Amino acid sequence: MIDACMRSLAWQLLLIFAFAAGAASGDAMAATMTFTGIPGGCGPGQYDFVEDGIRASFVSAHSNPDRLHMDDAGTACPSAVEFTTGTYFAAQSFDLHPLGPSDYCAEETATEPETCGIEYANVRLVGYDGAREVASAQFWMGDTDSTYLFGAAFHSVDRLVLAAVFPPNGDIAGRRFFCTDAPCAHFEVDNLAVLAAAPVPVPPALVLMLSGLASLVYARRRRR
Repeated sequence: MIDACMRSLAWQLLLIFAFAAGAASGDAMAATMTFTGIPGGCGPGQYDFVEDGIRASFVSAHSNPDRLHMDDAGTACPSAVEFTTGTYFAAQSFDLHPLGPSDYCAEETATEPETCGIEYANVRLVGYDGAREVASAQFWMGDTDSTYLFGAAFHSVDRLVLAAVFPPNGDIAGRRFFCTDAPCAHFEVDNLAVLAAAPVPVPPALVLMLSGLASLVYARRRRR
């Protein structure tokens, strides 16, 4: 009789766990990093800036005002920033503010004049699950303010890295490309929005069921 009760309780526990997991999968907490109060100016040092449950980790900082300023190289401003929430999250969007045209140029040739302001993919996004890269995107920052929307691939990551990319220098298709001065391109980031997994509360019914199962196990051992 006790064995039958224990089997019944075990099945009920499995159903409760399945229900709790299903309910939790639909629960998420919206959070936005507006960079309000971020340290101003660029300089050496490791920073961890936390706002609304989101942590931004990077070397150096800059606000202009209340935005994260990023350069691809050649300055003390960060070229990459890592975002975490302490759990898995879905990256939603961020505002991108380009700062001036690119200084990426193509060298003068016998038939072509020197050309600068060339567009290239200078914004890179990488999503991670632990040490494993699960999502990536790279694109040109544009020449006007915009809002970037993350794709479905970024909807289950525990770490997001946003980087400013220095252009590839050297000969490309027989023509020399180069950056006249670093940073070749730079931009600012604002209003990073994510959906983070909400903490899963333990259902009261689950506590009662576990207590009952423990009591039955204890009673069975005593009878033996």
